[in-house]
Amino acid sequence: MSPKPSELFHYTGPDLEDPGYTTYKHLRDDCELDCEYLEECWTKFKQLGLADPDFLARFPAECPERIWEMRLACILAGWGIDLVPSPRRGAGMDYGIRLKEGRTVWVEATAPRSGEGADQVWAPNDTLLFGAEIERTTGLRYLNSIAKKREQFERAIQAQLVAPNDGLIIAISGVQIPLTDHQTPEEAPLIVKALFGLGDSPFLVDLHSGRSRRGPPMPRPSFRKSRGSNVPSRLFLTPDAGEVTGVLFDPYGPKNRPETRGCVAGHDFIFVHNPHARVPLNIGQFGEGQEFFIRLDSIQQCARAEKAPT
Repeated sequence: MSPKPSELFHYTGPDLEDPGYTTYKHLRDDCELDCEYLEECWTKFKQLGLADPDFLARFPAECPERIWEMRLACILAGWGIDLVPSPRRGAGMDYGIRLKEGRTVWVEATAPRSGEGADQVWAPNDTLLFGAEIERTTGLRYLNSIAKKREQFERAIQAQLVAPNDGLIIAISGVQIPLTDHQTPEEAPLIVKALFGLGDSPFLVDLHSGRSRRGPPMPRPSFRKSRGSNVPSRLFLTPDAGEVTGVLFDPYGPKNRPETRGCVAGHDFIFVHNPHARVPLNIGQFGEGQEFFIRLDSIQQCARAEKAPT
């Protein structure tokens, strides 16, 4: 029996040199069920009217990024969120969230790679041999992606593709960076630490009882690059990034998406609210996942219980 025709996985020519093609080829040749899921996402994405004119042409070379852009839109729309396309398709932001008061929060999806050189995220055999080093290099990858998307948003403002008083959600997928699903128990996820200048939480031991507990996290105002410069990691503690409504993070890709583990779509999302955002979102506006926000000078976590099966 010949395979079903595929719009997304149509390319069968010579191997491409683009980094995203390795993911494309693996999915196309070895992951039939995942491809069927992604074709369903593509159908929904087209119905939403959000795809760039060259989305299919660029899909083989930019597979992880394009999957994340498409999959995120389908999940947000499934939560009843009103999505709108860029006023000039293929330019500006990926798509926007239209708020009831008429303003728009634009979404820009990105799936950073592990980097190069001495600051590359290196995890041989996906093991935490060098936990502190992995956290340093991964934090740098997150902050680099955020900086690039802020610059892109500013260019979109200058090109009048978004309004100066609009907001921006930077949506980061960790699918191309090893071990982004790792999280130290009882500590905030790394994306939260990277935005609020948080380091590790020390163990505190009571000398009389011998009991131990985790103390408050130590400050970490920056991540140090291998060449000696520091990249600030307190973006959400200052008003300097008021255009950023928040950062949405997902550690997983389509192969290990929550639905394959008996959870609902978006279960693994982490949304970090910017307390200085000029266009804030309400706490709990997203349908699933965790939210982190500042209240009464402390970082709070809003975690939703899993919905009971119907």
